[in-house]
Amino acid sequence: MNKFIKNIKISKDIKNSIYYKFRHEFLYNSNKIEGSTFTTESLALLLDKNVVEGKHTLDDVQETVNSAYVFDYIIDTIDEKVDMRYIKYLHSMLKHNTTDYERGFSGASKKIPNTILGTNVQLAQPYEVEYKLENLIS
Repeated sequence: MNKFIKNIKISKDIKNSIYYKFRHEFLYNSNKIEGSTFTTESLALLLDKNVVEGKHTLDDVQETVNSAYVFDYIIDTIDEKVDMRYIKYLHSMLKHNTTDYERGFSGASKKIPNTILGTNVQLAQPYEVEYKLENLIS
């Protein structure tokens, strides 16, 4: 096991450890990419004290909380094989109790084409996603 991952795992139960620093930075950056409105300070309040500060949609709050559970689960299962079942389970955890969950998009490959606004980036079409993911993880 990678030394960094080992240190992350063993420091999970230690307050203010590298685990919590890495978790906070990872969640802030990955959620920001997805459009989260949390600042680093408001994210820390949410994760550490269960306090929501500022104006956020319910989906943003729920998905941010869920992302912390997903992060913890990934660290706990870091030695498991990554396959489609695992990826879909992580996605279902992330989207639990969100609008996407209610629409049946949780734990499944995308069903609707999407884009990244302001770019010419070509994203995988819904029918391509599972094939491309399988190629990536095999």
